[in-house]
Amino acid sequence: MIRRLLVIAVVFFQAGNALASGWPTPPSYSARIVAGETHKNEGRMYRTPNGYRHDLRLGKEVVILNLETNMADVLMPGGFALEIDFNKGGFPLRGLLSGASMNPVAEGSESVNGQATTRYRVEMNYPPVASFKGRAWVTRDGIIMRIRGEGSFGGQAGKVEVEASDIQRGPQMASLFELAPESRRLKLDASSAAQFMQMMGGK
Repeated sequence: MIRRLLVIAVVFFQAGNALASGWPTPPSYSARIVAGETHKNEGRMYRTPNGYRHDLRLGKEVVILNLETNMADVLMPGGFALEIDFNKGGFPLRGLLSGASMNPVAEGSESVNGQATTRYRVEMNYPPVASFKGRAWVTRDGIIMRIRGEGSFGGQAGKVEVEASDIQRGPQMASLFELAPESRRLKLDASSAAQFMQMMGGK
């Protein structure tokens, strides 16, 4: 599930900063997130223009992305954390702001959980780190309400099915985007992190 969380985080973060000709950088907000259709996993996502946090299992599994440092922190079951350096994996999170990554094409308008959205066909490819091809439903102010498609992290592919609800726009606490100082950390680049999670059984 941790690897799937990373795919969801990367796609949300990329799409949320997609391009000048598409949708804007989203405001600070939080949302209920449900991933998967057959085996649903429910959590809470917290978002700022430069940060992303996704919690599952009451905070026992957490993914934090930082646009400014191009880093991710992943809190694993058991209480230790992976610190993933995307700078070493050829995956520039800030480069998403240029607009080339997701290649969005607007297809129409739909309402998703009470929010008016535009449905976009999107695609990004950063081998060997991550890829995604599918659709994203995005509000006028840049909040992603739904994602459907196929994605991968570290060569492990699968369906990405995510939906947001209970949108709470407003400032988010800075402490949400930092792991506790006492967290045991293992520093890896993006490719090594994917291999490590595969050995540990992270799905």
